[in-house]
Amino acid sequence: MTVRQAWGPTERDISAAKKKAAEKLAKQTPAAKADETAAVTPTPSIEAAGKKADAKKKGRVEKTEFKQDPAKPDPNKPAPAVVVDLKPATTKEAAFLKRLHHGSCGLFATVLGPEANEAHRDHFHLDMKVRRSPQGVCH
Repeated sequence: MTVRQAWGPTERDISAAKKKAAEKLAKQTPAAKADETAAVTPTPSIEAAGKKADAKKKGRVEKTEFKQDPAKPDPNKPAPAVVVDLKPATTKEAAFLKRLHHGSCGLFATVLGPEANEAHRDHFHLDMKVRRSPQGVCH
């Protein structure tokens, strides 16, 4: 088992993924969204418009079919949302490493692991050096 693989995504990874998804949504300007809306609005076919005019003359209303361009998305179908599906790992290996990390905090003055920073993503840093803070460093 390796720390890098078993630990799973860190809080930094999850935050970065959420930020990237938010930026992707923000890039869609209101003008672009309006263009998309206009592009997916179905227009009646010429034939359907003629049938509607004939029906009006006869004093009855008919439902006409709207032809949808197959290249354009269906307006009734919701637009795909950007989903961030990054969650902390819940495997037995991840649970073991997290218990090991947490338990080490009571024994060592300094404990750094994958959540501390990118430099410690693949290992634990454990040392007994006396620190200024009485509780030590545990990240």
